[in-house]
Amino acid sequence: MPKQKKILMPRGAIQKKAEWSGTRGSYLTHIPNLSRDTLEEIEVVPIREPFTYSRIVYDHDRSEYVYEVWEPQLNAEEKEFLDMIKDSLNRTLEYEWDKMAEKDKKEYLQEAVDSFIKSRGLRLAPASKDKIVY
Repeated sequence: MPKQKKILMPRGAIQKKAEWSGTRGSYLTHIPNLSRDTLEEIEVVPIREPFTYSRIVYDHDRSEYVYEVWEPQLNAEEKEFLDMIKDSLNRTLEYEWDKMAEKDKKEYLQEAVDSFIKSRGLRLAPASKDKIVY
C-alpha cells in the first residue's frame, strides 16, 4: 500500500469549495438554472475545468438550439486587479513573446502575476487569483 500524504489547500480555496452548492459548474464558475420552462438543457460540457463550461439548450418557443459558454465572473475588486495586471504586463512584455511556446507563455504569465502581486503587497484570495490568471 502506498504511503499516504496530506495535502494542504489554501484557506480561500477551501472556503469557496465549501460555499459551492455542487449543482453545476464549479466553485469558480456557476452555471445558473434555466430561466424559462420552455428551455431544455441538452448538455453541459467542461471545457477547461474548473474555469470554463459550455451548455447546449433547446428553446422550444423558437425551435432552435442555443450554445452558451460560462466563465468565472469577476467582482469589482478582481476586475480592478486584472486591469492593473494587464496594464503592467502590456508595458513589460518583450518582443520574445511571439517566439515563446504555449507552455512557456503560461508559466511566464503565472510568474509575472505572482511577481506583480508580491511586489505590490496585494492580498488576494486563492480563488480570486485563479480567476485572474485564467
